[in-house]
Amino acid sequence: MLIITRTSDNPLIIRVSGEIDMTNAEHFADQILEHAEDVGAVTLDLSELAYFDSTGIAALSRLKHRFGEGLTIIPSPVVRRALEIVGMAEQLLGRG
Repeated sequence: MLIITRTSDNPLIIRVSGEIDMTNAEHFADQILEHAEDVGAVTLDLSELAYFDSTGIAALSRLKHRFGEGLTIIPSPVVRRALEIVGMAEQLLGRG
């Protein structure tokens, strides 16, 4: 199950919890784009994600392409580890 909650408008913060996998990754990205269509920056709080696979990585890459440096991701340990395994942690999370 995936839960997407818009927690703040200024700045735009969206909290995502549950799981991102092949059954919902495209929906996840579409929902973020819909919530953030009129803004240049968004913070994704993924700290409560329990499962995250390669389709989630592709979705984050899509969002990074749209928002560039305006995308901030707060990862859960599962998200951070998945991004580290494929060598995309620095690209999507920045340094740190």
